[in-house]
This record gives sequence, structure tokens and C-alpha cells, in this order.
Amino acid sequence: MPSVHLPTERPIFKKCLEALGVSLLSKEESSRISTIFDEMFPLDQLGKIDWDKIDNKIDVGYDPENIIPSLERLLGTSVINTSVYIIWSSARYPAIKADLNKIIECFESVTSISPDKFIFNLEFGYVLEILVSDQMTIGLSSSVRKI
Repeated sequence: MPSVHLPTERPIFKKCLEALGVSLLSKEESSRISTIFDEMFPLDQLGKIDWDKIDNKIDVGYDPENIIPSLERLLGTSVINTSVYIIWSSARYPAIKADLNKIIECFESVTSISPDKFIFNLEFGYVLEILVSDQMTIGLSSSVRKI
């Protein structure tokens, strides 16, 4: 597996990786995941999710404890695949793969990395957008991708 150098000039990113207990995806894998994300979820001119183009969505608010209950409501099930990818609005950080429950537990570490964050799951086709204000919205893609 090709290695990726940690952005050592950004110790906050290293701290986030350690808190989540994950490692970086390779540059190639990160690029592939970003491409899949772009195909699954429409973005507006500012690089945010274009929620007007997503029919199934829920405003989660600002409390990370609302993420799982909102996701259960949206999906109509309490059986959720929590294996997710995080894409950062700042291109200097590669995508990472993590567990949604761990992200909720380490919410401040995750949200401190870049202004906007996109956390998405390929199996269920959900995306969680976290804005710089920490306002969160969850939505479902009309296309689910397998990798």
C-alpha cells in the first residue's frame, strides 16, 4: 500500500487521525473516493451540497448527538452501516475512512480540520454535511455506489 506523508505542518490533522484511530488513504484511493463523492452528490458553486437537488434530507441542527437518530429517521431503520469516508473542503487534506460513531465521539477534532466536512457512506448512500458553523444536514443520494 503506498504511503502518504502526514501534513506535519498541521499537527491538528495528526491529532484528529489519532483520535479517530485511523490512517490516511493513499493519494490514489483518496482521489478515487473524492471522484465517487462528486458523482453521488451534487455541489453548488460554493462547493457545498446542493440540497435543492436532494429529495430525502433532514436538518440535523448543531448537536452531534442528533446525527444517528436523524440518520435512523431518514433511512427508516436502526441498522446503519457506520463505515464512512470524510472529505474535507480544504484540498490539502486527503480523504480518510472512519467510523461514524467515533466521529461523533471526536466531533471537535474532526470539525477543526477544515471549514466544511462531508461524511458519506457508499452502501446506504448517505451524506452528512457539516458547515463551518457546525450546522449539519443529512441526505440520501439517488445513486448508491459500491467500491
